[in-house]
Amino acid sequence: MKKVTIILSFMLLGTILSAQEQPSRLEFKAGAGVGFMGSGDVLTLSFENELDYKLNAYFTASAVVGIGRSFETKHDKNDYLHGGITLYVSPFRNDGKNNFRIGLGYTFINETRLYRESATSLDYDYFTSNEHAFNFIIGYDYKYSDRYSIGAKAYTIGSSRSGGILTGAMLVFGIAL
Repeated sequence: MKKVTIILSFMLLGTILSAQEQPSRLEFKAGAGVGFMGSGDVLTLSFENELDYKLNAYFTASAVVGIGRSFETKHDKNDYLHGGITLYVSPFRNDGKNNFRIGLGYTFINETRLYRESATSLDYDYFTSNEHAFNFIIGYDYKYSDRYSIGAKAYTIGSSRSGGILTGAMLVFGIAL
């Protein structure tokens, strides 16, 4: 009889504890999309991984790492790698299924470019740059379950020295950790 009582007590305690489980504040997101580099003449395929931490119902902090590669042409090829931090504001609260947010932050971007001076030249020039830049992001997420979300975001990364470096949009899939 004691064993049955102990087992039932643990089962009851387990159901009480699982009913009090708090939603995770940490979310991992992966995204893919297209962007335009420089003055908008170089189309790139972009991938990002983002780790979000929900500070409260209005603010979220995130760290992001992204990579992109241009579609090669006869004369030009661009690649980039960037990492950054962003602070998002959710003006309509981030505690339901829908989350509209606006973010601003810092990005460090490394861009490499291989290009020919002219169509008649056979020599390629190699250019690389490291930029400290800002990012501006407008995003929307929809939680279709307690753990999974899907969304979209439009972003721009720019610097005061060279203007716009990268502008684009992507689809984002998220999972609460």
